[in-house]
Amino acid sequence: MELLRELKSLLAFNSMMRHSFFKRIVSIMLIIVALASTCSCSTSDADATAVSTPSYYQYLGDEAYDSSISAFVCESIEGEEEKGIIYREVTDLNGIVTLQDIKICLYFYTSLASDVHGVTAGVEDLAQYLDGQVIFIAIDAVTERDISTAYEIEALPEFVLISEGVRVSTFEGMNFASWTTTDVANWLESNGVVMN
Repeated sequence: MELLRELKSLLAFNSMMRHSFFKRIVSIMLIIVALASTCSCSTSDADATAVSTPSYYQYLGDEAYDSSISAFVCESIEGEEEKGIIYREVTDLNGIVTLQDIKICLYFYTSLASDVHGVTAGVEDLAQYLDGQVIFIAIDAVTERDISTAYEIEALPEFVLISEGVRVSTFEGMNFASWTTTDVANWLESNGVVMN
């Protein structure tokens, strides 16, 4: 019986030692992992943000489907598998049109008329298709008269292509008996935008 008590006591001691040893090992491993992740995050997160965020985001604000000047930005949408178009308020139009790393297509429209021909939906499709090459900026020409006057907009809708801060070409819808966004895509391609 005494032997049995000593054996139980020894097993309890061994179990306690193993448990204590295990706790120490786990604690040390957690500290190492925490330190490693903290060290690596401080540099790689900043680098990843700089690489993954396009330069034009510095000129954009929050989602704004009612803004008179909005960029059609292709972004991940919560709950969706694929990216989609988000309207973001343009906070600095003069800044965004001077970008050197992406072409800008200004899409002048009016909020006073309904889009029965689906032009805006077609422009959204182009924005998604040309993500990374061209950023489309919708401008309500009636609300933003100063801007539409500065770009000499004569009829609506109308498109102005800007590259490296310079106006390249204008797609004037009034010059066609009828047109679709396929014609706009062809116009973009004829002005150096690569269609894949």
